[in-house]
Amino acid sequence: MRLPAPIRPAEREDAATATAGKRRPYRTSEDTGRGSPGSHPDGGDRVSGSARATGQTGTGSKRPRTQDQHRARPLPDPCSPGPRRGPQGSPEHPPLPVSDAAAGGVVIAVPRSDVDHEHGRVARIDPLVGSSGHRRRAWGGPSPHHRPRSARVATTTVRDALAVPVVRAAGPVVVAGAAGLDRQVRWVHTTELVDIAPLLRGGDLVLSTGIALPDRPADLAAFAESLDRSEAAGLVIELGRRWTEVPAALVEACERLSLPLVALAREVRFAAVAQAVGERIVDLQLEALREAQRVHEVFTELSIAEAGPAEILESVQRLAGATVVLEDEQHRVVDFRSGAGDAGFLADWQARSRAVVLDGRTTWDEAAGRLVTRVGKPDRGWGRLVIESPAEPTERLVATAERAAAALALHRLHDRQRDSLTRRTHHELLVRLLADPGAPDLLQRCELAGVPLVRRQLVGLSLRCPVTADVPARQGQLDAAVAAAVHAVHEMRVPALVCEMDDAVRVLLSLAPSDDGTRVTEDLAGRVHRRVRVVAGAGRPADRVGEVGRTLRESLHVVDAVRPGAQERSVHRLEDVHLRGLLSLLADDDRLRLFTARELDALKAHDARWRTGLLETVRALVRHPGSKSDAAVELHVSRSALYDRLAKVEQVLGVDLDDPDILVSLHVAVLADEVLGHGTGAAPGARSPAVPT
Repeated sequence: MRLPAPIRPAEREDAATATAGKRRPYRTSEDTGRGSPGSHPDGGDRVSGSARATGQTGTGSKRPRTQDQHRARPLPDPCSPGPRRGPQGSPEHPPLPVSDAAAGGVVIAVPRSDVDHEHGRVARIDPLVGSSGHRRRAWGGPSPHHRPRSARVATTTVRDALAVPVVRAAGPVVVAGAAGLDRQVRWVHTTELVDIAPLLRGGDLVLSTGIALPDRPADLAAFAESLDRSEAAGLVIELGRRWTEVPAALVEACERLSLPLVALAREVRFAAVAQAVGERIVDLQLEALREAQRVHEVFTELSIAEAGPAEILESVQRLAGATVVLEDEQHRVVDFRSGAGDAGFLADWQARSRAVVLDGRTTWDEAAGRLVTRVGKPDRGWGRLVIESPAEPTERLVATAERAAAALALHRLHDRQRDSLTRRTHHELLVRLLADPGAPDLLQRCELAGVPLVRRQLVGLSLRCPVTADVPARQGQLDAAVAAAVHAVHEMRVPALVCEMDDAVRVLLSLAPSDDGTRVTEDLAGRVHRRVRVVAGAGRPADRVGEVGRTLRESLHVVDAVRPGAQERSVHRLEDVHLRGLLSLLADDDRLRLFTARELDALKAHDARWRTGLLETVRALVRHPGSKSDAAVELHVSRSALYDRLAKVEQVLGVDLDDPDILVSLHVAVLADEVLGHGTGAAPGARSPAVPT
């Protein structure tokens, strides 16, 4: 549905100025009928009902209606709780000047104890000074509260209605109930009936000349009380026809009820007032619909494109123009996008975020200046989206936050693993630490993720799963290893980055300088071993961020160099791998590959053709160079069968196995073959199958 364009302010002011200065002959209730408050001013009635279009001019001549005369009726009741437009003086809320009514401004008059009750005179005083002379706080938005509050929808207030040009031209004076100027106006109702209250709905701004209102003070007070019970937004009295000053009894009653009571110093067409205020209300609603449509389109496109958290947060930051933070259920920052002037917003994040308790789905905490919405269901929420909002949020900002939270929840629902978002964040941080540890924002990102790096002992740990040719099974092993490592660091309360990288699970532990790094890594590896089967390798501790890459690479080299099937240690270190460690460092050197091929390819070709298992015989021999009996036991063959195999090896290779240099060369070649991932048992973490005799 194509929404109509909003009425331009310039057009509205021109129309209001043209009509406000015209005078109309006074007409009694017998001469007029009741009409609707949205009618055109030239055909309206302001005596005993709402303004009504007659289609005639003051002289009785017919005048055709133009398109501008047909204004949209108000959308459904906009008076659901919502935020105010903003502090007085903001672009959305032009200030109401305190001046003499004759100058066309707005004067706020406060009842005093020395009011002349006989004549109903009310003194005009400084609106910021009470009757006792004490200075009052100028209105600048909602009064401070420390309790989180739900965000509300922006609507037109009595203060906004008094700022409309056609009303200001009549010289409005707030004579009572100034505390209620921020009541929301749903619509404008013109009446001269005393018993109008049952016909009102909450939020109606009542316009009257007072011509039919009672004289007795008690009846005037009862009239004000009936309006308040009907939740009227306020009462506007045009002076001159009935009263030259508002009766004191009505003033006192409205002040007691905080019901805004406004006196108009000059005559104005009530139909013009109803039209101008009504147009403002409708314009706000239409603009809110357009904004909601824009927000809807943005997040619908993101959902269709299966956008990830990074794209969603970037869209939120563009729409909100403020810092936006995604945190997990433990109030750790998963990701964020900075807005203009966000200095200090992320400081002491976890402690400050815990202090904001959600009251419903979305809450605005005025003290913290944060709009917070839950991501996920109430009973299974996994995090919160936080947007910087020092001022009370608009409906558009609330809609943006909630649609973004829904998009994040949908992404998580379709994601393969529950912790994929955290894993992705950890992966990004580890990649950046390896590539550019000196990046200016990297330390802050890691600290916000719960892993401080400054003045810490940093230890890299790698976990390698057994090799399998089944790709889904392999991925399942890695997922299980990641989950086991995350569970272990949470149990131990050790800050750590955990993710999958290079077909292994990489862990960066952040320990206090006084912690025993060896004990912590042994404990963590033991907890992981109880859940999954892995080979664990640790690098040497680093005390500077620049050495993070070194400890992580060392840990990976260790697990790559560990003998397949080795389980005698829970954590392997550089001092445990010796020659394997050196060969692991040289794994990318083509010269090592050529050496290995030259030494072992003949045996591999013979085994592939005749299924003899000669390469496994050489492996057993170099593992037990001083005892052929132990080699035979490992191969599950007799000594005589082992001797036959060794003779065949010498024949195929053309070497003498009693030569120590030959044995060393074969030993290095076998180790290099395992490190390079060749052969039946060479891949790290795999067990060598028994070779048939």
